Amino acid sequence: MRSFLLFVASLVVAHHLSAGTTNILPMQPMEKGSITIEFKPDQTDGWIGASPLHAVVYVFREEDEAPWALELPMKKQGDRWEASYTIPERAVYIMAKVGTGKRYDTNKEMFTTVLVHGANGVPVRGANFRAGMAAFGKLPENCRRKEDMAEATEFFENEVKAHPRNITARINLDLIRVSLGTMTQEEATSEFRELTAGYKQAASGFEAVAVSQALTMIGDGTRAALISRDAAQRFPTSMIAEQVSLEALQSAGNAEEFVKKCTDHLEKFPATVMRDNIVNAVVNSAQKANQLHILVPFLERVKNLPASAYFESVNYMGAVDTLRPKALEFIDLGIVAATSQKDTRKPIFVGPSEWNESQRIQHSKLLFVRGAILNAQGKKQEAATALESSLNIGGADSEKNAYDLYVVIIKANGDNAATLRAAERAISEGATTQNVVATYRELQRAAGKDSVTIERDLADLKKKSYAVAAERLSKEMLQRSGVDGELTSLDGKKVKLSDLKGKVVFVDYWATWCGPCKMSFPGLQKLYEKYRSNPRVAIMAVNVWEREKDRIQHVKKFLEANPSLQFPVYFDLTDAVVAKYGVTGIPTKFILDPEGRIQFKEVGYTSEEQFLEDVSMKIEMLLAQ
Repeated sequence: MRSFLLFVASLVVAHHLSAGTTNILPMQPMEKGSITIEFKPDQTDGWIGASPLHAVVYVFREEDEAPWALELPMKKQGDRWEASYTIPERAVYIMAKVGTGKRYDTNKEMFTTVLVHGANGVPVRGANFRAGMAAFGKLPENCRRKEDMAEATEFFENEVKAHPRNITARINLDLIRVSLGTMTQEEATSEFRELTAGYKQAASGFEAVAVSQALTMIGDGTRAALISRDAAQRFPTSMIAEQVSLEALQSAGNAEEFVKKCTDHLEKFPATVMRDNIVNAVVNSAQKANQLHILVPFLERVKNLPASAYFESVNYMGAVDTLRPKALEFIDLGIVAATSQKDTRKPIFVGPSEWNESQRIQHSKLLFVRGAILNAQGKKQEAATALESSLNIGGADSEKNAYDLYVVIIKANGDNAATLRAAERAISEGATTQNVVATYRELQRAAGKDSVTIERDLADLKKKSYAVAAERLSKEMLQRSGVDGELTSLDGKKVKLSDLKGKVVFVDYWATWCGPCKMSFPGLQKLYEKYRSNPRVAIMAVNVWEREKDRIQHVKKFLEANPSLQFPVYFDLTDAVVAKYGVTGIPTKFILDPEGRIQFKEVGYTSEEQFLEDVSMKIEMLLAQ
């Protein structure tokens, strides 16, 4: 029986950086007291002065799965900006960032945080625990802080010291100690037996999750299931109730059954923080099974879906002739979702301005897909209109392929002047696709310019695009935790990805039978030649999914037949690492930052010129951080 696993999806979020100093005062706020968020910029120009600043405050309660976000307008007071806020009842931990909606200062992804204190001057129950959970780096992307396991351990230790009866904190502390190797599995098992002896009923859904984990580790699966089911019934909207429902998804025997179970789940948990993950899993399973028609009842049944759900679906449905009429209907629904003034689709952990910015981008993407479908139907003028609207709404955040298709359509109309203007706009806004650049060169030659002049003008346009492209790339950064694994070099040496921390690592998963992989190799070779002398960059072509028994010898013969390929080749001999990366097709390329986090992912083949330009910019951005 086949199982379908959920994978991580991300909301389109604003650019996160550091441009000043943010403080929350007092540093030890009291329950139901007030706090002041204070921001002092390092600069007085640039994005700081572009529009009014606001603070996004993330409020955690002990029992909540995710925080809820509030947006506070900030007032300028001399050389700093300020906003005040009254701490709500039951709040235990607060995080904050400052920005404009498009850009935020996140204190280099650490955010600015405070623990709520009681009248005795000690952090209230759950404060250190929630701080520790945040330090895991597993929060929703909009408020995801950088992972720091040592800090998480310290927070959990402080929680257990101040509130020893907090069983959730004690279990999580032991789990993290086991993962770090500071506690043995046997020691943890002994501790869990003691903690759960006589345990009958969870005080919250959050507690039930931890206790069921502990019971499972000591081999008492029966009691773990009883605790989970009981808590799910008593807390029907809690994390444990949803976890029980999510487990049922894994029993699906095929894609159609999986999509139906996901539909039922989203109807039962309409406000789930897993909504985007589930939607993407639905689309992924339908696409992999080549049964895109099963997305139709899913989109028709599930109410209050966000614009991103419609975009993810129609992006695939639009490629199927028979599904295009339905795809156009769903695009209309998606645009309604993207432009609605009501925020009922907004997750609780996203601030209003950041949400509105993401909806603007989704609106642009939906219009792009509409243009692509209309073009496939031969409705060229309507397609051009939709694409023009997509570009006007999306601006520098528009899809590169929207520019590309727009240039193709208006060029076909014979309007060279309009086509050249569109190509120049695309290049200056960082959408330098192979077709756009080729069209630009062609039209400039037709206008009588020589090659030297054309390349000089093209370089000038690209210079203008650097800031825009950097902004675009910063929004594409995935900020996902690194995935470790052992690879084998051509000469048989074992290399762990975690050994390469401190370097920007480019990983290209490929196989000798993969045509697009081999087509991309000349560009990969040039990338290697560009960075081979840089000790802070590692290029790795990782062979996977070979169909020959003696994989190493087969690849060596391939390389002997292609002596121009000198980039470093590694083997994922059991295909375990590529599986952990969630790769479903090759070539798939990842770029890891110096801390080992996955920042960029690209699937498929792109032209050599575009590949070198795009990847080089990403590498340089990560090197500069």
